[in-house]
Amino acid sequence: MGIGKNLRALRERLGYTQETLAEKIGITSAAIGNYERDVSHPREDILYKLFEVLNCEPNDLFGGLYKSTASNDERLHSEKYRELDEEGRNRVDICTEQELSRCLQGAHKDTALKIDAGEAQ
Repeated sequence: MGIGKNLRALRERLGYTQETLAEKIGITSAAIGNYERDVSHPREDILYKLFEVLNCEPNDLFGGLYKSTASNDERLHSEKYRELDEEGRNRVDICTEQELSRCLQGAHKDTALKIDAGEAQ
């Protein structure tokens, strides 16, 4: 079993033909067809280009072949994020940075309280 089924689904999600994807990657459409039929597999440099052009993560291609440590929620958020336009991604990035800062400040406050209480080592 290979990545062919996932590659085809990702390509079709973007509305690309095999020819379009091949042009964007810099290979032949026959190579894309071979990948999708699991006749052959892309080299490492081609995989990196596929991740970029298809706007996907490795597990999107290798899903079902590789057990990810990401939770279902993380995968769902990643899928939704990839569907956003640039403005949507910027907004999510800003919100994520603000929330991370808030959480880190809270963790810092918790540590300071433990130190004040003599609990920290």
